Amino acid sequence: MKKLTNKILKNQNILTATIILIIIIIWMLSGILFNKNDKYKPFKKLSNVKIKVESIIVQKFSPTISIPAKIESEQSILIKSQVAGNIANINVKSGEMVRSGQLLLIIDGNAIRAKLKQAHINYNESLIQYQANKKLYSKKLISEAGFEKIRLKLASAKADLESVKNEYNKHYIKSPFSGQVGIVRVKKDEIINRNQEIIDVENKSQYKIVGYVSIRQKAKIKEGNKFHFYIGNEKHFGTITAISSTPEQVVKTYRVEGKIDKDEFVAGQPVKMTISLDKVNAHFIPSSLFNINDNGDLSIKILNENNKVILKQVDIIEETSNGSWVVGLDRITKILTDGAGFAKIGSSIVEK
Repeated sequence: MKKLTNKILKNQNILTATIILIIIIIWMLSGILFNKNDKYKPFKKLSNVKIKVESIIVQKFSPTISIPAKIESEQSILIKSQVAGNIANINVKSGEMVRSGQLLLIIDGNAIRAKLKQAHINYNESLIQYQANKKLYSKKLISEAGFEKIRLKLASAKADLESVKNEYNKHYIKSPFSGQVGIVRVKKDEIINRNQEIIDVENKSQYKIVGYVSIRQKAKIKEGNKFHFYIGNEKHFGTITAISSTPEQVVKTYRVEGKIDKDEFVAGQPVKMTISLDKVNAHFIPSSLFNINDNGDLSIKILNENNKVILKQVDIIEETSNGSWVVGLDRITKILTDGAGFAKIGSSIVEK
């Protein structure tokens, strides 16, 4: 009885599977039969695209290069002590304007002062002796050798006095030019060493601007090119005065310096320096018209003298938000504008 039941169930499963298979086959056949026309339905042809041709004429254009830069003082100095000693007095404060030769600070010089006094005494004694013996020598009352010995003594005393004076003056630190005191790096009564940094002075009437350019940018810049930059809403102008011939060791860029107008700036202030290059013949091309040729070069579609579409390579000299100024085209060039993407290379276009 159990075997009979299993056999009946098995036969029912086979029957069910067979029915499902027949339904799938009928569904597939109905799709082929009833949609036969759709399979071979042709694509719709695109409507004719109007391609616009426009003649553009070369223009004189002054390209620019914009680089980050900073303002530096044309004349600044960090003064170091030439003698060791105690800071006796500081006569100026940071930020104070000073004149050329103005006394900035004093290093105690009691020891050298005593030495200077003795050098003056020695020189004056030698001078008196020399003048007295000069008269005697003129009357042949002393020998030439004796007078030469006195003359050499005076010369030695004079040289010693000048040496001590020079050493004494090193204790009185004066401004080498008119400008503004930067940082005073010592305090009164502080004991300092020889060659220690003590004070810096910056000339507030002479400034330069310094930036760095790539080797490709360097090839376009020359001394005498004008530039401008903004500080706030105020525009300042200047002239390129120097371009380094060798690159910086680490970043391999080239230093560019320019002289700027004599306004009051802050040394180290960052600015955007825009350099005006020499005028060139160029065309302005909208960004949407650029292509890439088989060599990977930037190109645009133009019409040649036979009205055939070709790709013409161009070089960008300056980019803007609306397009780019390029070189490499003839004085008057016919470019494809509207519908240029549908124009095949080598095809002929008849202008209307």
